[in-house]
Amino acid sequence: MFVAVPTSHEAGRRLKGSSSITHDGGALDDERREEKEEKSSSPSANKQAQEGTSRGLDTSDIWRILSNTLLIALGLVLIGVQASWALLLTFIVVYLQSLNISLEGAGVIASMALISAIISAPLIGGFYDRAVKNARKILVICGAGISISFAAMSSQIMPVIIISVISIGFFSGGAFTLAYAIARRMRIIISSTTGSDVHEQKDRNDDNSPELEPRRGEEEKHDKSKDKMPDYSALNIAWINGLSLLGILWMPLVFSFTVKSWAGYPGAWLLSAILVALFVFIPLQKVAK
Repeated sequence: MFVAVPTSHEAGRRLKGSSSITHDGGALDDERREEKEEKSSSPSANKQAQEGTSRGLDTSDIWRILSNTLLIALGLVLIGVQASWALLLTFIVVYLQSLNISLEGAGVIASMALISAIISAPLIGGFYDRAVKNARKILVICGAGISISFAAMSSQIMPVIIISVISIGFFSGGAFTLAYAIARRMRIIISSTTGSDVHEQKDRNDDNSPELEPRRGEEEKHDKSKDKMPDYSALNIAWINGLSLLGILWMPLVFSFTVKSWAGYPGAWLLSAILVALFVFIPLQKVAK
């Protein structure tokens, strides 16, 4: 009977293999132990990050947003911008036909406003993000450009009308972009002790503005004295957009009545210029920089 006795070389190789297995197993145990320690030692950041959204839908908070004076003022500003857009696209073709312009030519001129708005929206939005510290100044320029363009529409001179249509589209596109950007960055903080609301304008370019809204994925430090609301930025945008649409319901009727019974198209365009200026400049004084 023969018994196989391993040589010293084979025994050493087996011992080396067993030691490597033991080493790998220890490394795996260390990695698992580190993962457990990370999960257990992580602070209550996840709980704090979800603290704002765990409250659910609070009707009292929503009412404070809907009654916020800054948002209402911004919605009134947007009424003037929305009015310029609605009146131009509604009556420009009929107006050009009254000046003996063909239907095809009237359609081409009307489309110039859309093209210029597509171009101006990213341009003015990027200019606001990178260069300008005061969004109110840009809105003032846009409102002045829209009003002057409407007044120029009453001249009944075709080159002036074409330039006015392009200008209205250009300034309206930029004003829409800024209004929605301001509404998105606006936060209303509810005091847990007094119930009063504090209005904060999150303007990334204003050195005097409150601290910036954190980016997605970043943790936000909560003040223990205040309970921050969930993110209602979409509600802010929807609210000012709804206000602007409700505010212009009567304007096409007034424009048509002015054309038919009072001063014709020149008077209607001048009246539109005055209405846009009123709705943009007066409430804009309450909109934060």
